[in-house]
Amino acid sequence: MHAFEDRATLIANIDAMIRASKNEEKKQSSSQIGLFDGGLWKNDFDDSIVLEEAKPLSYEQQLFWEREVLGYMVSGHPLDGLKPYCQRRSRNVSELKSSLEELQEKAQKDEKKFKEDLQKNQLQTVGIVMDMRKIITKTGKNMLFLYCEGFDYDFEVTIFDKDYNEYKDKLEIGKIVIVEGTLDVNFEYRRKNIRSRKIVTASLTQVRDQAREMGLLTNEKRKLLNVQKQEEQWVSEDAPQEETSPPEENELIDNKNKFESDLEEKITENKIEKPQKNPESELVKYIVEIPVGTKIDQIHSLKDFLASQTPGQTAIYILLGGREIDTKFSLMSIEELRSWEGKHL
Repeated sequence: MHAFEDRATLIANIDAMIRASKNEEKKQSSSQIGLFDGGLWKNDFDDSIVLEEAKPLSYEQQLFWEREVLGYMVSGHPLDGLKPYCQRRSRNVSELKSSLEELQEKAQKDEKKFKEDLQKNQLQTVGIVMDMRKIITKTGKNMLFLYCEGFDYDFEVTIFDKDYNEYKDKLEIGKIVIVEGTLDVNFEYRRKNIRSRKIVTASLTQVRDQAREMGLLTNEKRKLLNVQKQEEQWVSEDAPQEETSPPEENELIDNKNKFESDLEEKITENKIEKPQKNPESELVKYIVEIPVGTKIDQIHSLKDFLASQTPGQTAIYILLGGREIDTKFSLMSIEELRSWEGKHL
């Protein structure tokens, strides 16, 4: 696309290009010949389009517009060039870098010690939020789940009810997060999840500018990592998350140096652009339990029913054979769905 013109300029001139195209099409289909269409004056009247220049897109805007339109980023990854920055802002991440097979081997040798070591190890890491989900537990508590991509590894972050209000308006897809907490490993569901203790957020543009100023921006690209399917990323009733208290403060590992202190001053809440959000726009979750013996026709009937309803803020899942599956439907109201369940399931 850049071979034609700057992407922002092309987008800003779409209306002008459409009008010119329609005029040319109309001209070609007409049998009339204009006064200056040929002859001596043909080259004296230029009806070509003059594009108005627009402010270039930031690297952040370019990538996430690609993701919105195409479903994936084609120009690169948000963390490209940020390996030194991520390394300087990370600590105690050996378990995050280790494969699940390596961690399982350690756990098999001494499971109790393995779990104790994970709880004692206060890690810090950097990633970009690529997906997030809010759920309401059976006890009415709010929880946030973040799916993040780091430079060398991917990870998930769990935010419990006690921290929900503090972070709910700061977190969004595309934000850089610096997370402190302890690591949980679930071998059955092949998940590495950080129980957050503290989260600092910043925009990608802001972080890249800071990394450039500090000489921490390189040309190294992030490698494509193997990721699990989305339905396996999010916690289900089969893999419950229990809220536990963090270790005492005197047990926490705190090795912040002057670099981190200086950077913390630059990444502050008052420098982060906070878009106005409507709390009601966040998805909540409703699960339809499919009884044993349900026929496939009933499943298809449920799908047709969901497709006929008004889209809204409640994400609909089904619990089938002990597995929680996202239907990809969200409804404005679940009252009619409950009525449908009573009649057909």
